[in-house]
Amino acid sequence: MTEATPGPAAEPAPPRTDELIPSRPRGCLDYRCEEPAVAECGYVDHETNCCATWWCEAHSAVVDGTPYCLRHAVLVSALQTERGGLFNRPGVRNRAASLVAWVCRDLDEGVRVLVGGAFGDGASVSSEDLQPLDDLDAGGQSWYSGWRINLDGAAPLVIGLEVAERKDDELLISVGAEVSDRSVPPWIRNRQRGVEVSFREDAVLRAEYYRSLLGAIARAIGDALGRPPLPLPAINYAPRDRSS
Repeated sequence: MTEATPGPAAEPAPPRTDELIPSRPRGCLDYRCEEPAVAECGYVDHETNCCATWWCEAHSAVVDGTPYCLRHAVLVSALQTERGGLFNRPGVRNRAASLVAWVCRDLDEGVRVLVGGAFGDGASVSSEDLQPLDDLDAGGQSWYSGWRINLDGAAPLVIGLEVAERKDDELLISVGAEVSDRSVPPWIRNRQRGVEVSFREDAVLRAEYYRSLLGAIARAIGDALGRPPLPLPAINYAPRDRSS
């Protein structure tokens, strides 16, 4: 286990049980992992609830000397910024921050190819860091990340992905100040319904979902610029470990 400040990290796979396990198990809690558990997540939320789950070296990360599960590592890193320090630590079970970080990571290539194919050298894309925001509708917090598109001869466009802590299963896409799409990812919907799918079925559902999100972004950019939707690139969302 190495000292690292994780970037946009994967949303970790669910533990083998719905209950938090305070004692050290023999194996990593990622349900597909057979490696031994070596790190206990040190995350404590604003109500002093502890994560206290155990993970292997690959499914944990160290931030400022403290080990965390991948869900909480990316969250703690975002809270350590000057802006993040003004916000509360979300509840142990809240997935809002990790969901935003996970989807942004997987959509990043598609967004860059989408913009490059439509505008060529006339546009550049930069990433927006994961950060907490005030959720003005509910008086709580939400989590945001995305991309800034700089276009020659036009004002920059900001594509945002946002998940509110009060509704941490719903992903919102915005271009500028306009929300253009909202959806519940299929892997979360399946868990909510108690539906089990194979790794291959899960990969197919994720690929279809990401293509639908990229289509929503292409339409929203076109609408913002007063033009047809941008042509979608052929991106292969190949199956990979959700916590890689």
